[in-house]
Amino acid sequence: MFRHHQDKDPADPSVAGAPSNGPSEMAKTTGLVMEVVRIDATTSRIRVDVDAKDGPHSEFTSEVDNLYQPDVDSPDAQRLTMMREAQQLRHANKIPKVQMPISVGSRIPILYDPRDHKKMAVDFSGMRKQAVSEYIEMEKQNQARHQAEVPVTGPPWAVPDHCPNCGAPVDQAVSSRAADPHCDFCHEPIPVTPLKR
Repeated sequence: MFRHHQDKDPADPSVAGAPSNGPSEMAKTTGLVMEVVRIDATTSRIRVDVDAKDGPHSEFTSEVDNLYQPDVDSPDAQRLTMMREAQQLRHANKIPKVQMPISVGSRIPILYDPRDHKKMAVDFSGMRKQAVSEYIEMEKQNQARHQAEVPVTGPPWAVPDHCPNCGAPVDQAVSSRAADPHCDFCHEPIPVTPLKR
Protein backbone atom coordinates (compact mmCIF):
# COMPACT_ATOMS: atom_id res chain seq x y z
CA MET A 1 0.00 0.00 0.00
CA PHE A 2 1.11 3.56 -0.68
CA ARG A 3 1.70 5.64 2.43
CA HIS A 4 0.52 8.92 0.99
CA HIS A 5 -0.18 10.65 -2.28
CA GLN A 6 1.57 13.68 -3.76
CA ASP A 7 0.60 15.19 -7.08
CA LYS A 8 1.59 18.86 -7.04
CA ASP A 9 4.75 20.88 -6.74
CA PRO A 10 6.01 20.58 -3.12
CA ALA A 11 6.71 24.33 -3.04
CA ASP A 12 2.93 24.81 -2.86
CA PRO A 13 2.11 24.96 0.89
CA SER A 14 -1.43 23.74 0.19
CA VAL A 15 -0.18 20.34 -0.94
CA ALA A 16 -0.95 17.60 1.55
CA GLY A 17 2.18 15.70 2.44
CA ALA A 18 4.52 18.42 1.20
CA PRO A 19 7.27 19.77 3.45
CA SER A 20 5.72 22.55 5.53
CA ASN A 21 8.85 24.51 6.36
CA GLY A 22 10.50 26.97 3.99
CA PRO A 23 12.44 25.83 0.93
CA SER A 24 15.77 26.55 2.66
CA GLU A 25 14.85 24.05 5.40
CA MET A 26 13.85 21.21 3.09
CA ALA A 27 16.25 18.32 3.04
CA LYS A 28 17.18 16.59 -0.20
CA THR A 29 17.68 12.94 -1.00
CA THR A 30 16.90 10.59 -3.86
CA GLY A 31 14.19 8.03 -4.39
CA LEU A 32 13.96 4.89 -6.48
CA VAL A 33 11.03 4.69 -8.93
CA MET A 34 9.37 1.35 -8.16
CA GLU A 35 6.26 1.56 -10.34
CA VAL A 36 5.02 3.70 -13.24
CA VAL A 37 1.34 3.82 -14.20
CA ARG A 38 0.51 5.84 -17.29
CA ILE A 39 -2.54 8.01 -16.64
CA ASP A 40 -2.77 9.62 -20.09
CA ALA A 41 -0.51 10.81 -22.91
CA THR A 42 1.08 13.51 -20.76
CA THR A 43 1.02 12.22 -17.19
CA SER A 44 2.07 9.17 -15.18
CA ARG A 45 1.65 8.17 -11.55
CA ILE A 46 4.84 6.86 -9.97
CA ARG A 47 5.52 5.00 -6.75
CA VAL A 48 8.80 6.09 -5.17
CA ASP A 49 10.84 4.25 -2.55
CA VAL A 50 12.83 6.63 -0.33
CA ASP A 51 15.54 5.98 2.23
CA ALA A 52 16.06 9.37 3.87
CA LYS A 53 19.56 10.06 5.16
CA ASP A 54 18.41 10.86 8.68
CA GLY A 55 15.21 8.90 9.04
CA PRO A 56 13.18 5.78 8.31
CA HIS A 57 12.52 4.11 5.01
CA SER A 58 9.33 5.34 3.28
CA GLU A 59 7.42 5.38 0.02
CA PHE A 60 4.82 7.59 -1.64
CA THR A 61 3.08 8.18 -4.96
CA SER A 62 3.13 11.26 -7.16
CA GLU A 63 1.78 12.34 -10.51
CA VAL A 64 4.46 13.66 -12.88
CA ASP A 65 4.64 14.88 -16.45
CA ASN A 66 6.02 12.38 -18.95
CA LEU A 67 7.81 15.09 -20.94
CA TYR A 68 9.38 18.44 -20.11
CA GLN A 69 9.83 21.36 -22.47
CA PRO A 70 11.75 24.20 -20.80
CA ASP A 71 10.59 27.79 -21.19
CA VAL A 72 12.57 29.59 -23.89
CA ASP A 73 14.40 31.92 -21.47
CA SER A 74 15.08 29.34 -18.77
CA PRO A 75 18.55 28.04 -17.82
CA ASP A 76 17.50 24.54 -18.98
CA ALA A 77 16.60 25.92 -22.43
CA GLN A 78 19.95 27.71 -22.61
CA ARG A 79 21.78 24.45 -21.83
CA LEU A 80 19.89 22.66 -24.60
CA THR A 81 20.51 25.46 -27.09
CA MET A 82 24.26 25.48 -26.35
CA MET A 83 24.41 21.71 -26.87
CA ARG A 84 22.48 21.92 -30.14
CA GLU A 85 24.67 24.78 -31.39
CA ALA A 86 27.82 22.79 -30.54
CA GLN A 87 26.45 19.92 -32.63
CA GLN A 88 25.74 22.38 -35.45
CA LEU A 89 22.12 21.29 -35.67
CA ARG A 90 19.68 23.16 -37.86
CA HIS A 91 17.23 25.24 -35.83
CA ALA A 92 19.52 24.92 -32.79
CA ASN A 93 17.36 27.40 -30.87
CA LYS A 94 14.31 25.13 -31.14
CA ILE A 95 13.81 23.72 -27.64
CA PRO A 96 13.00 19.99 -27.71
CA LYS A 97 10.76 18.14 -25.29
CA VAL A 98 12.79 15.81 -23.09
CA GLN A 99 11.72 12.57 -21.45
CA MET A 100 11.36 12.75 -17.69
CA PRO A 101 13.40 10.11 -15.80
CA ILE A 102 10.44 8.07 -14.60
CA SER A 103 11.15 4.54 -15.77
CA VAL A 104 11.20 1.76 -13.18
CA GLY A 105 14.64 1.73 -11.58
CA SER A 106 15.34 5.44 -12.16
CA ARG A 107 16.62 7.50 -9.24
CA ILE A 108 14.96 10.90 -8.87
CA PRO A 109 15.48 13.85 -6.48
CA ILE A 110 13.22 14.07 -3.43
CA LEU A 111 12.46 16.84 -0.92
CA TYR A 112 11.40 16.01 2.62
CA ASP A 113 10.84 17.65 5.99
CA PRO A 114 13.61 16.44 8.35
CA ARG A 115 11.26 17.02 11.31
CA ASP A 116 8.45 14.94 9.79
CA HIS A 117 9.49 12.28 7.31
CA LYS A 118 5.91 11.64 6.30
CA LYS A 119 6.10 14.98 4.48
CA MET A 120 8.04 14.25 1.32
CA ALA A 121 7.57 14.94 -2.35
CA VAL A 122 9.25 14.80 -5.72
CA ASP A 123 11.71 17.66 -6.24
CA PHE A 124 10.19 18.71 -9.58
CA SER A 125 12.79 21.40 -10.25
CA GLY A 126 15.62 18.94 -9.64
CA MET A 127 13.86 16.30 -11.71
CA ARG A 128 13.58 18.66 -14.69
CA LYS A 129 17.29 19.52 -14.46
CA GLN A 130 18.06 15.79 -14.31
CA ALA A 131 15.92 15.19 -17.41
CA VAL A 132 17.84 17.87 -19.34
CA SER A 133 21.20 16.50 -18.18
CA GLU A 134 20.27 12.97 -19.25
CA TYR A 135 19.04 14.24 -22.63
CA ILE A 136 22.29 16.17 -23.25
CA GLU A 137 24.42 13.15 -22.28
CA MET A 138 22.38 10.87 -24.56
CA GLU A 139 22.78 13.31 -27.47
CA LYS A 140 26.55 13.50 -26.90
CA GLN A 141 26.80 9.71 -26.96
CA ASN A 142 24.65 9.53 -30.12
CA GLN A 143 26.84 12.11 -31.85
CA ALA A 144 30.05 10.29 -30.87
CA ARG A 145 28.60 6.98 -32.12
CA HIS A 146 27.47 8.60 -35.38
CA GLN A 147 30.86 10.20 -35.98
CA ALA A 148 32.60 6.87 -35.37
CA GLU A 149 30.34 5.05 -37.83
CA VAL A 150 29.90 7.50 -40.70
CA PRO A 151 32.79 7.55 -43.21
CA VAL A 152 33.87 10.64 -45.06
CA THR A 153 33.04 10.36 -48.78
CA GLY A 154 35.88 12.53 -50.04
CA PRO A 155 39.53 13.36 -49.38
CA PRO A 156 41.59 13.04 -47.40
CA TRP A 157 41.79 9.29 -48.03
CA ALA A 158 43.89 6.47 -46.73
CA VAL A 159 46.01 5.32 -49.71
CA PRO A 160 48.52 2.45 -50.08
CA ASP A 161 52.32 2.92 -49.92
CA HIS A 162 52.74 1.39 -53.38
CA CYS A 163 50.59 1.19 -56.48
CA PRO A 164 48.87 -2.23 -56.51
CA ASN A 165 49.07 -2.24 -60.34
CA CYS A 166 52.75 -1.50 -61.00
CA GLY A 167 54.34 -1.46 -57.53
CA ALA A 168 55.64 2.10 -57.85
CA PRO A 169 55.81 4.15 -54.64
CA VAL A 170 52.80 6.37 -54.03
CA ASP A 171 53.24 9.98 -52.95
CA GLN A 172 50.83 9.71 -50.03
CA ALA A 173 50.89 13.42 -49.18
CA VAL A 174 49.55 14.23 -52.66
CA SER A 175 47.41 11.17 -53.40
CA SER A 176 45.63 11.18 -50.04
CA ARG A 177 44.25 14.65 -50.82
CA ALA A 178 43.50 14.19 -54.52
CA ALA A 179 39.85 13.90 -55.54
CA ASP A 180 40.68 10.99 -57.87
CA PRO A 181 44.24 9.77 -57.18
CA HIS A 182 46.20 7.98 -59.95
CA CYS A 183 49.63 6.40 -60.03
CA ASP A 184 52.31 8.78 -61.39
CA PHE A 185 53.97 5.90 -63.27
CA CYS A 186 51.27 3.64 -64.74
CA HIS A 187 48.46 6.22 -64.44
CA GLU A 188 46.05 3.60 -63.08
CA PRO A 189 43.62 4.62 -60.31
CA ILE A 190 44.92 4.18 -56.77
CA PRO A 191 42.47 2.47 -54.42
CA VAL A 192 41.35 4.67 -51.54
CA THR A 193 39.77 3.98 -48.15
CA PRO A 194 37.40 6.57 -46.64
CA LEU A 195 38.59 7.83 -43.27
CA LYS A 196 36.42 7.86 -40.19
CA ARG A 197 35.36 11.27 -38.96
